[in-house]
Amino acid sequence: ISGVAGLKNMGSTGPASGDSSQSSGAAGALGRLGLKTLTYYAITSLLAITTGLILVNLIQPGAGMEPPALQDSSIEVKPLGQTLLEIVPRNVFQALMQDDMLSIIFFAFLAGAAMLRMEHEKGDTLIRFFQSAFELMMRITDWIVRFAPLGILGIVAGVVSEKYLEGNLLESVRSVGTYMAVVIIALFVHAFITLFAILRFYGGINPLRHLKAMGSALLMAFSTSSSSATLPLTMECCEKQGGISNRTTSFVLPLGATVNMDGT
Repeated sequence: ISGVAGLKNMGSTGPASGDSSQSSGAAGALGRLGLKTLTYYAITSLLAITTGLILVNLIQPGAGMEPPALQDSSIEVKPLGQTLLEIVPRNVFQALMQDDMLSIIFFAFLAGAAMLRMEHEKGDTLIRFFQSAFELMMRITDWIVRFAPLGILGIVAGVVSEKYLEGNLLESVRSVGTYMAVVIIALFVHAFITLFAILRFYGGINPLRHLKAMGSALLMAFSTSSSSATLPLTMECCEKQGGISNRTTSFVLPLGATVNMDGT
C-alpha cells in the first residue's frame, strides 16, 4: 500500500505544483511503472517456465520412480468472470486470514491509489503507518527465519530415518540428487544467462556490477529460500548499492516477492 501511495510525488514537476496536477501526474507514473513491472514479471516468468520444461523433459529426474497414490479429488474450474469477481474481497480481513494473495494485492492497489487523492497531511500519515507496519512484519519474519534451519533439520532427519527403515534410502538419495541437479542447472541458466541478458541488452547495466551490488541479498535468499525474509535486505541493496529510489523499490519489490516466482 505504501509503495503505491509513495508515488504521490513522482508526478510533480516542481515545488509549485498543485494537488490536482500532482495527483494526476502520480497516477500516470503509477500506471507506467505498473505496466512495466507486470510486463517484466510476465516475460521473466514465461522464460523461467520454458527453461524448466526443457530441462525436465531432457533429464527426466522422476524417471523410474513410482508416484505415490493420489486421492481422488475433483478440482472445480471456475469461469474467468467469476474468478475476476472473486479477486475483489468481500472482507479484507478475511482475505488476510485466508492468505488470499490476489484479493490482498487488489486491496493494496486500491488503498494506495485512494491515498493519492487524499489531502497531503492525511495521506502521509497513512503512508507512514503502513511503512511502519511493513517494517514490523519484516522484523518478526526475520526472527522466525533465524529458527527455520532447526525446523528444516528436523524435517530432513525424519525423512531420512523413515527411508532408511524402509530400506530404500539410496534410491531416494539418487532421485533427490537428480532433482536437485535439475533445479540448480535451471537456476543457473535463468540467473546467469536469461536475467544477465536482460540486464545487459535491455537495462544497459553491467551484470557483474549489479551482481556485486546485490551480493548480500542474493546470499540471504540462497540461505533462506524465502523472498519475504530477504525483502528488507533486497530493498536496502537496491537503494544503497543500486541507486534505485525508495518509491520504485517500495512498489516493485514487495509485489515481486509475492507474484514473481522465477526461482520457484
